[in-house]
Amino acid sequence: MIAALIALVSIGTPPLKGDILAPFETSEPDKGVFTWKPGRVTVICAFAYWCDTWKTQRERLMATRKKMIGMPVDFLAVSVDGHWMDVDKKADWSRRLVDVGGHWSQSLGIDRVPYTLVVDESGTIRSATFGISRSDDLVKEVRDSLTPQAPTDNTIYLSFDDFPAKSGNAELLDALRLADVKASLFIIGENAELNPTWVQRAAADGNHIEVHGWKHTAEGSQPERCKQWIEQRIGQSPKWVRGPGSSVIQDFAGHAFQTNDVDPYDFLRPGEPELLRRIMGNLKPGSTLHLHAGVPETVAVLPTLIERGRALGFRFEPLP
Repeated sequence: MIAALIALVSIGTPPLKGDILAPFETSEPDKGVFTWKPGRVTVICAFAYWCDTWKTQRERLMATRKKMIGMPVDFLAVSVDGHWMDVDKKADWSRRLVDVGGHWSQSLGIDRVPYTLVVDESGTIRSATFGISRSDDLVKEVRDSLTPQAPTDNTIYLSFDDFPAKSGNAELLDALRLADVKASLFIIGENAELNPTWVQRAAADGNHIEVHGWKHTAEGSQPERCKQWIEQRIGQSPKWVRGPGSSVIQDFAGHAFQTNDVDPYDFLRPGEPELLRRIMGNLKPGSTLHLHAGVPETVAVLPTLIERGRALGFRFEPLP
């Protein structure tokens, strides 16, 4: 099953990991106004009864709740249409709420259902996902929200393939400079040879120049040729190779860099809100964020991504 789009006009970007969820009010059938405010870990699922996904999502949430028995966790189910509450008369999976007129979901920018949030005691969103949830994932997020976290190395390795692109190079480098972050740029040799200025500027800004391939094909990647060009023209000695169409990063001896690859497929142009959702929902300490040059949406979300990531305690670095 796939998530269904809500037939509403959304306001702003959707709630993402690291955001603070403000107190809100909704209607509780036969009981009047319900007010939520921070104070307890809460699992909130926005859904619609006209979309059959609610049936599967209910099963996943019920399974999560059973595993959480005895723990200080609240479960809220918010119907964004509220027209067919009779369908789920048992209401045995959570506290049942109605978003009258869709005002709450619209104000948050929720534009598809099911949309599930795990919110910690401070009101910080620890997880924000749409579609059918995995019970084990929800359990982990809830337990992590309840358990003080030990200090970790919160580095996110920021990387871009396909540099330099046909367009948007100045915008990308400007965005990196304004955010005061450096990235690993995996270059296409033949593009760099045609216009070396962008690679020279990227290196002068402190970014790491790495090898994508001489051509953007598996057959014509010629990593050694690309490496030699970088050494001769830029004066850097690249350490890493990530070939065209691959998520594997390895050195020139064939040793892989062990990392969690976060590839939001930005080159498919999913739109800015969806791109942020894909990235923020998957960032973990030690992840490599796998982006692409020449994608306007990627440049557009970069300031928000860096700001929200830093608010979560992450720091953005090029590959070591």
